[in-house]
Amino acid sequence: MSGSKKTTKFVSAFATRTTCHGLDQVTEKGRPLWARAMWAVGLAILFTGMCLQLVIRIQEYTEFASDTQLHEEFESYIDFPAVSICNYNRFFNITDHSELAAVDGLIRLTSPLRDVSKDAEWEKLIQKYYQDATHIPLLSKEVEDKGWPLNEKTITSCTFHQKPCSFKNFKTFITTMGRCFTFTTDEEIVQSVPGSGHGLLLAFNIMQDYYSEHPDYGRPEAGLKVHVHEHDEPPMVEEFGIGIPSGFAGHLSIVKEERNLMHKPWGICNPNPKEMKYHPKYSFEECMTECRIDYIVDKCGCKPYWADVVQGISECDVWQILACSGSAEAESLNLTPHNCSCDQACSSVKYRHNLSYATYPAVQIGEILAADEERGETVTDDIGDFGGLLGLWLGISIVTLGEFIQFFCQLGALHLKKNDTTDDELKYYNATTLPSYYGNSRTINPNLSLDSNA
Repeated sequence: MSGSKKTTKFVSAFATRTTCHGLDQVTEKGRPLWARAMWAVGLAILFTGMCLQLVIRIQEYTEFASDTQLHEEFESYIDFPAVSICNYNRFFNITDHSELAAVDGLIRLTSPLRDVSKDAEWEKLIQKYYQDATHIPLLSKEVEDKGWPLNEKTITSCTFHQKPCSFKNFKTFITTMGRCFTFTTDEEIVQSVPGSGHGLLLAFNIMQDYYSEHPDYGRPEAGLKVHVHEHDEPPMVEEFGIGIPSGFAGHLSIVKEERNLMHKPWGICNPNPKEMKYHPKYSFEECMTECRIDYIVDKCGCKPYWADVVQGISECDVWQILACSGSAEAESLNLTPHNCSCDQACSSVKYRHNLSYATYPAVQIGEILAADEERGETVTDDIGDFGGLLGLWLGISIVTLGEFIQFFCQLGALHLKKNDTTDDELKYYNATTLPSYYGNSRTINPNLSLDSNA
């Protein structure tokens, strides 16, 4: 047997026993040629479709697409998050004109909106004030002495879990917004009942009349900024805080979101991010903050006043701010995640919020808003529906109801007079109750005897 015949026989045997359906229809001997051709064309089309879909799947895989799955979980209680609060103004009640000019000049020097052409003028005012040896040349000292105080006068109301609290339940920290405060308590901070009445209720005096920060280079807003975050994360009030203006009551409802992102190449998170120097837990925001601090430290050899987490490095005094760190702090705001090698964390917890406002305090008004409820269906509608149903299914109308009423009245009268009812009266009752619209017509007259018409 030649080699070609052996090959043909081997292929035919394989096509007969293979689990790839359709090949035996093409190679089977004895089948008409046209049938084998149709099967061959069909198998070719199916094979082409499979190849096209395979190519599409390979393209989708190389795009590293990912799906986002959202699901809600309802728990009997949740841990109450940390609540950090800052006043928009950093310095209060500065009555000395020279001190106000010096502090204002320091703010201008560290602002990304600084006017370089006026630096020399502001530097003279700063140097003039701090040449006095009694004035400590540290911005942290200014924040400590002139920052927003939290005491029984500035926190006018405080309740948590419907129990009273006070300024003693807040711990102080320093940020770029000055002196800020985070709510804390010795009790277990959990909440099992939703609603504002079971959460944290606060009322503050923001001391707006004593604002001393210049609105052009400082912050022109008046009010508070609130950041809700995890207890093991540092507050990022300036970056992610929620503004609440003065003269309003803000009602803040929150939803805890736990995010689990995909790592590269499917996502943008890094499962092995760089180690933090000043914070125990990695997050993208903390990484960017540390990058800013390192930029200032590397360039000027000192830390900014708001970097209290940095140990072993002295704070930049006024003279270092004038010489280096003022401009370095302004430049650090332009750092990008690429410059800082900061990636998104693969696991994080965020608090989505919904904020509404009401005027505070309330004022009396003379208007009364009344809401009246009315029936969706009137009596006329009910009668119409009932009459329509009777007419549709039984052919009954109001006239028919009158006939039935007359019938029952006559039946009752007949029952009461059954002992002495005469034949004429019985004829009267029968006559008046007989229908007049069947077959042979009858003339019914109660005063005459009943006659049949042929």
